[in-house]
Amino acid sequence: IRTWGQVVGIDPLPGAEAEVLAALVGEHRGYACWPRESVPARHRYGRHPRVPRIVCLADVGWTVVPDTDAAARIRAGGAHGYDPAHPSMHALFIAHGPAFRRAASVPRLEAREVYHVLTGALGIP
Repeated sequence: IRTWGQVVGIDPLPGAEAEVLAALVGEHRGYACWPRESVPARHRYGRHPRVPRIVCLADVGWTVVPDTDAAARIRAGGAHGYDPAHPSMHALFIAHGPAFRRAASVPRLEAREVYHVLTGALGIP
């Protein structure tokens, strides 16, 4: 297991890949798992060989931790890394300055688009 939390990355041991895939891939209570090649495109997680062979995503409000990590099990508060389509993962973006119209509203934008908005406002190519 390479990563814990909202996104869990698993590289099965040699010879165990088929068994682990069969056990994990699909929807489960509190999480869903996919082979690296099948992670839904909206997650923009990629198919790079460094991405773990199996990727699991916890449902909002769930976190995956090892049984030995008692502190993480009782930790309360917010987290990021859940499905970006879930409303609780959306954020408010407010801009002010000469490059922005007063009281304008724009369609929803993804966090990765903020870079282009800011470089455009600053006149940076």
